[in-house]
Amino acid sequence: MTEQEGIRKRERAQSVTRAEEIQAEEQKARKNQHDKPCHKPRDSLFSWNSGFDNFTGFVNWAFLLLSIGGLRLLLENFIKYGIRIDPIQWIKLLVDDQPNSEHPSIAMILYSVVPVVLCLLIEKGLAVEIISTVPGMFVHIINLLVVILLPMIVIHFKEGFNLIGASCVCTIYSILFLKLWSYIQVNMWCRTARQNAKSGMRRQSLSHSDLKSGNNCISYTID
Repeated sequence: MTEQEGIRKRERAQSVTRAEEIQAEEQKARKNQHDKPCHKPRDSLFSWNSGFDNFTGFVNWAFLLLSIGGLRLLLENFIKYGIRIDPIQWIKLLVDDQPNSEHPSIAMILYSVVPVVLCLLIEKGLAVEIISTVPGMFVHIINLLVVILLPMIVIHFKEGFNLIGASCVCTIYSILFLKLWSYIQVNMWCRTARQNAKSGMRRQSLSHSDLKSGNNCISYTID
């Protein structure tokens, strides 16, 4: 036996071809059975060749187990230690400890609803065309300036703010300013797009009517 013949004998057969042959033999054996099997061999769902990519059930199952475990731990802590948090202490962080304090931090937080309601009413008026664009945008600008400048002015001149309360007020009004700016800008884009669509429809109708009138004039001159 030569060396080349030994190497050829030791060569490995192609696994893909062999696997296909085994699968074909299994299919033939199943077809020759007297019963009708309802199962057939296929790749596992966790393999890349299965084509399965909807893992929503597994994610929901994991969240369910996580929520049940967290709820059990919460109940166990309540039963063992009770409620160890005093909610009044959280409120005291926002107010001043002085007895005659007017609690300006809470007042400023409650007042933050007013610019939101005013902005909503102005946008409603602009949407139904009760308010024209120029006065509406002018009121929006004044409202935004008040939102961004009012906390700084009040905190600077008004006594009774502590560090936590002033920080919370500035944070809330800063976020409110950005949200209102985005809300006004998006609504303005929508109004502009709607007006452009209306003007385009009017131009199309006018051009169509002009075309009809032109055809009538041509037919009249020919007659």
